[in-house]
Amino acid sequence: GAGLDELRRAIADAAQRLPTRAAEDLFRMPVDRAFTVRGTGTVVTGTVWSGSLVRDATIRLFPAGDIVRVRGLQAHGHAVERIHAGERAAVALAGVERDRAGRGAVLVSGEAWRPSTVLRADVALLDDAARPLGPRSRVRLHLGTSEVGARIVVQGPTLGPGERRAGRIVVDEAVVARTGDRFVLRGGSPVGTIGGGVVTDPFAPARSRGWHDVGASPAQSLRQLLRDAGSAGVHVAELPVRLGLPPDAAGALVADSDAWCVEARIFAAELQPVLSAQVLATLAEYHRERPLDSVAPRQWLRSRIRAPQAPVDGVIERLLRSGEIASEQGGLRRSGFVSVMTDRQRTVADAVIARLEEAGAEPPTLDELASA
Repeated sequence: GAGLDELRRAIADAAQRLPTRAAEDLFRMPVDRAFTVRGTGTVVTGTVWSGSLVRDATIRLFPAGDIVRVRGLQAHGHAVERIHAGERAAVALAGVERDRAGRGAVLVSGEAWRPSTVLRADVALLDDAARPLGPRSRVRLHLGTSEVGARIVVQGPTLGPGERRAGRIVVDEAVVARTGDRFVLRGGSPVGTIGGGVVTDPFAPARSRGWHDVGASPAQSLRQLLRDAGSAGVHVAELPVRLGLPPDAAGALVADSDAWCVEARIFAAELQPVLSAQVLATLAEYHRERPLDSVAPRQWLRSRIRAPQAPVDGVIERLLRSGEIASEQGGLRRSGFVSVMTDRQRTVADAVIARLEEAGAEPPTLDELASA
């Protein structure tokens, strides 16, 4: 028993120095056990990874995607009205069969979450790993309570023992992940732990669009997400999951950045001048081809720009405010444009007027004018 009092004090001091978890974060709890209680129904247990949950709340159960109601809560064996991040909890779910909520399932709140089969990650192999990891190597990925087969593709031909690189993880079954999640890689014969890493984007593009920077900051990650998304942009609701930040912190990061926000999506700042140039060039082309039309139909203009409607409308509104384009009769024109006739059109117009003047009280029909 020598030194136990000092050990207890050291553990208590270390616990006091731990940073507090964000209370307003999104709720997530990986399920490690599910069972049925008579009179209660399906009960799942796990450790709350983030956020908090109250009784009678409506949450989602992945990978099934079911929307479920919380019937009751327990934390460390005691009935409570709310559970918090870091607590060991049991959640009674209404209307859920036990086989849909077994180990590997995840309870979450909000619309930002979705299962994914491709992750970006910082991947590392242990120094004593038996062999390098190539793009065709098969491993087992452990994330939360999920265990799935996976294939790792890293920057470079292989990932050697002791190395850490940016990579993409393609999993056999969809997992629910968040930026900042840590995972373990197991494989080999006999099966053992060979490495691990940290998720850097749970919704990685299906096709590789370059490699991320290992250990990138949230601001750097945001810039990369927006560059990868291009004209599609990123939905604001996804940012807490894709950046690994509480909603308030993600919103503050966007506000401090030069990102361009339109409705519920954000875009890279450099996209705005590109789309503006396309809108102006398309209007100029319309005016050249149809010099008698005073304006171009707005919907026609939208259809000619290779981008979703939201950013195109955002650019149009900005150009209207700056005075570079004008709106008339529901259409759009470049500022300073005035419809004029070509020499050929002027000749035809003079001929039409002459025919009408010659006809007097009995003007020709349109067909007669055209044939003449």
